[in-house]
Amino acid sequence: RTDLQSTKFLFREKSKLSTCNLNIVSSPYPEIEIPPNAAVTEFVTSNWIKPNGFLQNKTAIIDGYTGDTRTFGDFYHDMGKITESLTNELDVTDKSTIVLFSPNHVE
Repeated sequence: RTDLQSTKFLFREKSKLSTCNLNIVSSPYPEIEIPPNAAVTEFVTSNWIKPNGFLQNKTAIIDGYTGDTRTFGDFYHDMGKITESLTNELDVTDKSTIVLFSPNHVE
């Protein structure tokens, strides 16, 4: 497939998705208030590894096929490695806009 064909395919998919509003899923829970000036990542991970973080050693995900497990602490550690690589190897800054694609598995 050429780049042009891929672009057309992505555009068609995007167009189709943007016009379909029948599958909107809403949470039964109230909206979460994020403190002003808080980084979303820090807010989401606030209970993962800090001294009082109760999720550090709790299982975050189980691979249904292999049975492999990952803890919230594992994910927090991996986030740091990814951030470091993006910053040091690719010169990504807090002003950069990026997209990450990854396979759907626990690693």
